[in-house]
Amino acid sequence: MLRQLILVVSQIENIFPVLSANKAWAVNENQLVFYKEDQLARYNSYIQAINDLTQQQEKILERNLSEANRKLESIKSQTQR
Repeated sequence: MLRQLILVVSQIENIFPVLSANKAWAVNENQLVFYKEDQLARYNSYIQAINDLTQQQEKILERNLSEANRKLESIKSQTQR
């Protein structure tokens, strides 16, 4: 889980050089607008990587929660005997 978080932070860090390299972007109605297609593509690839990692984290959390609930139910059933 920590590894996933580190990967997300790493992808976020990748965004800063894209935005600071030059001013080929602007904010328009609370959205970033890129004037260069290659920078848009790089930015989108980082955002997609963040989304993918976040989905993986959610699946891990769901799996862990399910396993914890299964173990809790097992303990409950053993103590009720």
